[in-house]
Amino acid sequence: MVSPGVMANNADHSRWDLAPDPLWQEAPEVWQKFYKEWSAVDTDEMLNQETLTLHPEGIDLFVRESYGPLFDRVFKVGARSPEGGVLITGQPGIGKTLFLWYSLIRLITLHQVVLFANGSRLYLFFKEKVFSARVSSMPEIPVFRDNPVRSRAFIWTLIDNDFQERGPEAFLVERPCFPIHAAPLNPVRFRAWAKQRLAERMSLPLWSTKELWTGLRLQPRYSRFRMEMASYLPPSPSRPPPDFPEHMYAHRVLCELWKDDDNMDEGEDTDDLVSRSGPLAYDPDKEIDYAFWLLLNDAIEKYGFAACDVYNTILHNPQEILHDHECAITSTTYASLSAMVQHFIERQFLPYEDNRLLAVSSNCPPPFYLTTFSLDFKSPWIAERVMREIARAESDRLGDVYQLLKSSAFL
Repeated sequence: MVSPGVMANNADHSRWDLAPDPLWQEAPEVWQKFYKEWSAVDTDEMLNQETLTLHPEGIDLFVRESYGPLFDRVFKVGARSPEGGVLITGQPGIGKTLFLWYSLIRLITLHQVVLFANGSRLYLFFKEKVFSARVSSMPEIPVFRDNPVRSRAFIWTLIDNDFQERGPEAFLVERPCFPIHAAPLNPVRFRAWAKQRLAERMSLPLWSTKELWTGLRLQPRYSRFRMEMASYLPPSPSRPPPDFPEHMYAHRVLCELWKDDDNMDEGEDTDDLVSRSGPLAYDPDKEIDYAFWLLLNDAIEKYGFAACDVYNTILHNPQEILHDHECAITSTTYASLSAMVQHFIERQFLPYEDNRLLAVSSNCPPPFYLTTFSLDFKSPWIAERVMREIARAESDRLGDVYQLLKSSAFL
């Protein structure tokens, strides 16, 4: 049961004391402005917004549909069990780090005391100011003035140490901190503290096509790429693209898909064509939207619903992404695939290079309790190519491949 008294104690900054500590310095002005602006926002005003200015530098980031319900679940766990914690884990690229930023502004609007461990830096949102220190310096943290056990007061502690092959610093996962740790599916990053605090494990679903489409238009490179792409639409060999690898790749893909699309009759509204593929909203320039829609679906078909691979393929370095996946595919045998699955079962995570072939999916519908993880091929294109490679050398093992993946589920 959620106790309103706990949340009131957390939000009453006057009842928290911070001992003088030279390790804490006032954060740069952009952080102070960020804190001040979000402190004045009514929570209800932001809940239905698709994009929010989440970062102190003013970058607009896409808010996934699952973030609101997941935050509500995390908030209830904290209020009900301050001695516990929450682990957000799962497939790389599902938005775990962005969820921490979303949680940060939600907590600021609720006037909670918050610690945010962002890589090597630690930020404290306290008494209308933001303070900063190095995580490794282990600075003093606020202490609740009254009996902390009886009051059950705690500090929301958001932890993102995605690039460290170890768990968070001990002081971040001890009382009065309530850790919310976003970590890859690698027990080395979280096993010790999660066991000690009986953390609830939660996850996020893979991105949907609609979410990838919306997020694409928020990428920093999108607007410029859009202007550059207009020079070779509709695509044809006689209308060459700019001499950049990403545009040469896009031109080649569009020439193939545009030519092969039987729906592209002369005079037909491009918006009507695209809308058949999903209930999405489009900009007025329908020809360019249609081109982006084709590129998006081509990238998803090849690499699945990993946002990083999809956006890099469209906007940045498609040849590098393709090369990395080709190398992984052509070197795959039944034995190497079996070793990947066995590694996943025994250690409960995939090495980075294995993520080029396989995706970790979780059974995590609302309320986002984590039940099982399992493996599957990352995309239909990768599945077909891997099966072809295995068939070339070991055709008798084809029937074993999907049974192998099916055996990968674990709690």
